[in-house]
Formats: sequence, C-alpha cells, structure tokens
Amino acid sequence: MRGLILNQTADGKTVAEIKTIDEAQLPQGEVTIRVNHSALNYKDALAVTGKGKIVRSFPFVPGIDLCGEVVASQDSSFTPGQQVIATGWGIGEKHWGGYAEQARLKAKWLTPLPTKLNSLTAMTLGTAGVTAMLCVNALQDNGIDPKRGKVIVSGASGGVGSIAVKLLAARGYEVVAVTSPQGQNLVKDLGAQECIMRTEMTSQHRPLESAQWAGAIDTVGGKVLGRILAEAQYGGVIAACGLVGGFKLETTVMPFILRGVRLIGIDSVYVNSQARVKLWHQLATELNEDFINSLATVISLQEVPSYCERMLKGETVGRVVIDLQK
Repeated sequence: MRGLILNQTADGKTVAEIKTIDEAQLPQGEVTIRVNHSALNYKDALAVTGKGKIVRSFPFVPGIDLCGEVVASQDSSFTPGQQVIATGWGIGEKHWGGYAEQARLKAKWLTPLPTKLNSLTAMTLGTAGVTAMLCVNALQDNGIDPKRGKVIVSGASGGVGSIAVKLLAARGYEVVAVTSPQGQNLVKDLGAQECIMRTEMTSQHRPLESAQWAGAIDTVGGKVLGRILAEAQYGGVIAACGLVGGFKLETTVMPFILRGVRLIGIDSVYVNSQARVKLWHQLATELNEDFINSLATVISLQEVPSYCERMLKGETVGRVVIDLQK
C-alpha cells in the first residue's frame, strides 16, 4: 500500500515521502480499514512540515482524520464492508493515521458513518466539523440562544470557523465573521451577516471595550481571543478551540468578574464514543450535501506537503480533503 511517511534526519529535520508500506508495518489494533479519504488539518500541517512537535516517533504516518471501509475486525462491533470514521484519540499524533491506503485502529476509536454522509462529505467535515458542533452546542447549552444577540466567529473562513458559521446561521443566530479580505464572500455565502477584518481584532485594546458579543467561537487564540473577551456582553459565553494566532492569552480578570463572562475550552480529541455518534448525527442532519461539497478542495496524497505549507501561510480556505485513490 502507499502512504505518506515522515522520517527525521540526524539534524532534526522532518522529511515527508510517499513510500510503499507493508501491512505488517501497521500498528496494533482490532480493526483494519481501507482508507478512502482523509483530511488536512492545521495539526497535520504542523506534523508534516515539522514546524510543530506533533509527532515524536519515526517513521510515522500522519493524518488525524480518516474514513473508509472495514476490511478485517477482531471486534464484534464492526464487520467487514462497514463504513467508519475515525478522528481524534491521538491518531496521526501517537498512532499511525490516515495518510496511507490502510490503517489499523482500536475499535473504540471508530464511529459508524451516518447514512446521510459518504466518505468524501464525512472528511470534508472531519475533526473540524466535530469541533464546530461542540462549540455551537456549548453556546446553546450555556444559555446563548439567538435572541441574546450577535455571535462572533474568528477564523471564519477556515475549517472549524466556516462550519461553525453555517451551523449558527442555520440555527437562527446573527453571525459576525472575523476573516481576511479573501474570505469575505465565502463567509457571507455561509450566512454571516457582517464581516470584521482579522487585522482589526489584533489591534491594541483596553481591558474592557464596548460590549458587543452575546457569544463567540474562537478558533484563533492569542490577541484575537483577548479582544473578544474584552468586547463580550454581560453573561457572554466564549467557546475557545484553537491557537493558530498564538497560545498566549492577553487578558485581565475584568471580563470575568465585572461582566460574568465565561470562557469554555473545547477539545474534540478525547470525546467519548457515545457523544461522537450524537455529534455526527447532528452534522449529517443539520448540514446538506451541497454545502459540505462547497467547502471541499480535493487533493492527492502527493499534494499534501505543498498544501501543508499553504495552510500554515493562511492560504487555504474551507476544507482540504485527501483522496487516497487519486
């Protein structure tokens, strides 16, 4: 089988190459899957380029998302021919991932593919879709309904952000999108009623600014999250899930003790199996196929390294899906 293999040189440089893999090289696991599609996430881009300490053992197959067909299973929960999805659980970080024509995984890491999705649409959503749904649910579960006011989404033209904008708009929220000039048309098509340039959100701000946002989904972190906190309304809720803008948070206690703002951390890696089934059902029900397909840029395995560089430079929009059959 073919796979994208990462190796590390003596001087610590990560090298990505397409190579032939023997099935005996696959790691331990109860279920073997023929991978049809995978996806490119920010974490994958860091791993493939070596610009982030994502992978610590070599050789290694990256790819934190995958979807395909079960070819062999030692667990009665899954049978040959069944279509399954895998995201999170350390796949593509600690355990060989989706950038090869086959993968071997633990049964508890797998979710049955919903009937309304196929392999391509599932991977167009992938980890980004699961994370976006977790964020939207967190706002709603914490009392931020559409009547409360505007909800701001940072990184709105990226994978998580674009799906979050669509989900929020479909649920009746007034969405404000933080994006680049290139992303304006996309986010407006997704349902955003207003756009703010990301450069504006990184400018210097006071500990408290004029209260604007009933809720927020932040995929960026850093200065952007600091400004969102300063501009949150009384009782506002921010779901934070990313750090592409930096892991340091520039804020004060003032939004929390003077406005009762709540900052909720969102992690999609170790969500339990039962919750994943519900999340994938919500995604399949609330998002139609035409919308999902509009987000996808489909590439081959050979194109992964170049697209990783583009993603880290902020040059990709929507979702990049890898067709393992190309």
